[in-house]
Amino acid sequence: MAYHAKFINSHGQKPSLTLVTPVMLSMSLAKIYPLLIIADAALDNLMWICEDPNLPFLYVVLTYLSLSLYSWSWEYPVAGSQMANIILLWLELSSGVFLLFAASYFISSVYYNISTSEPPTVDDIILNLESLLDKLETLRNEIMFRRWFKKPISKVKMLQIFVRLVLVLTPVHYVLMKVITVHNYSKLLILFALFYHSDWMQVVLRLCWRLLIVRRFYFRVFNYIFGDEYTLLGNNSKFGLKTLNLQHIMHLTSNCYLQIPLPLNAVTKMKENHLLEILLLRYLNKNSKALENDDNIIKEFDSKTTADVVPKENTTDESATTSYNSSKVKIKEIVVFENQRKWKYKGWISKMLPYERPQFTTNCNNKYNDPGAYITESPEQLDLQVPPDWSWIEKEWTVSSWVYSDTDWNVTGTMDSLEGYTRSRIWKRKMFTL
Repeated sequence: MAYHAKFINSHGQKPSLTLVTPVMLSMSLAKIYPLLIIADAALDNLMWICEDPNLPFLYVVLTYLSLSLYSWSWEYPVAGSQMANIILLWLELSSGVFLLFAASYFISSVYYNISTSEPPTVDDIILNLESLLDKLETLRNEIMFRRWFKKPISKVKMLQIFVRLVLVLTPVHYVLMKVITVHNYSKLLILFALFYHSDWMQVVLRLCWRLLIVRRFYFRVFNYIFGDEYTLLGNNSKFGLKTLNLQHIMHLTSNCYLQIPLPLNAVTKMKENHLLEILLLRYLNKNSKALENDDNIIKEFDSKTTADVVPKENTTDESATTSYNSSKVKIKEIVVFENQRKWKYKGWISKMLPYERPQFTTNCNNKYNDPGAYITESPEQLDLQVPPDWSWIEKEWTVSSWVYSDTDWNVTGTMDSLEGYTRSRIWKRKMFTL
C-alpha cells in the first residue's frame, strides 16, 4: 500500500532532512508517522479530496444510519409496520458495525504495511505532516472566518463578537427546537458539516450566492456580528457617503512642491501664457518618480529644463536664476478608480452589486468596502470643477489598462478570461497652483 501526501503547498526543491535530523527526533517522528497517515486520510474523506470520490458519500450514509440508531423506538414504527421497523433497525446496526470495521481495518492496514515495508524517511514524514497541517489550517480558517479579517482581533472584540453571535443564533435555535427535535437538529448539523466540501453542496451554495437577497442578508449579518473595522464585509458605510467633488478629492490628496529658480512675477506670467504647464510637464516626464507620496517635500528644477522652456526676456536678470529668488509650485495628482462588472447578455457595464464598490471611487485596496475609499464623480465631471487658482498640467487623463478579477475582486490578470467577472482601471491627472 502506497501513501501519498496531498493538499500541500508548493515549497520548491528542498535539501534532504534525513542526514541532518538527530536520531532521537527521527525515531520520534517515525513513531507518529502512522497517526499522521490516519489523520490525513480522515481529513481527505471529510474534505472530499480522496482518490475515490464515492467513499466520502458512502461514509456519510453509514454515519447517518448509525446516528439514527439512537432515535430508534418500538413505539413509533416506520410506515406503521413493525417489519419495516425491524428492517430499519437491522440497517442501522449493520451500518454502525460496517463503519467500525472499516475504520479498524484501515488503521490495522496502515500499521501492518509500515511494519513490513521500508521505514519512511524524514522527508516522507515531513510531507505528510505538511499535508495534515495545511488541511487543518483550511478547516480552521473556514470555522473561524479568518479569511475575512483585515487585522488581528483583541480579546475585548472577540467577546463582543461572541455576544453578537449569541444574540443572532439564539432566536434561530429557539425556532428550530420548536420545529424539530434535538436529535434531528444534531443530525442535520453533522450532515451539513460532512457534506459541506462535497461538489453537490458547493454547487448549491454557489447557486444560492447568485441570489441578490441572499448576498444582502449575508453581508448585513456579518456586518452586525464582526463590524466594518475588522472585516472586509459590511454595507459599505464609507461608500454610503455623498459623492465627492474635485475639491473634496484635492483635500484628501497629498501635496508635492516643486522649486522653480525664477521670480514669482516671471512664473505668474508663464502661467498666463500657458508656458508653465509645458515646463512642469517636461520636468515630470523626465523625472517620473517626482510624485511618490512626497508630502511637503520640495523638488528642485534643473537649470537646463528651465532654460529650454522659459522665454529669454524672463531670464535676463541674474537674480532670476538664483535660489534666492525662486518660486514654489504646489502639485497634486488626482487618482480615480473606475470599476465594472460583467453581466450576462450585457457584457461589461458600470452596474455593480449593492454591497460592492461603485463605478468611480478614490481608492480600492480590498475586496468590498475600503475605509479610505469614497464615491467620486466621473473624470468628465471633475474636469468642470477645477478651482479658479488651480490648472491642469496634462491636457487629458492618463488611463491605465484594465485589471481583471473574479467575482470577489481577487485579481486574475490583465487579460479577460472565464474567471473574470469584475475589472478596474485607474484614471490619473496632475494639477498645480502657485
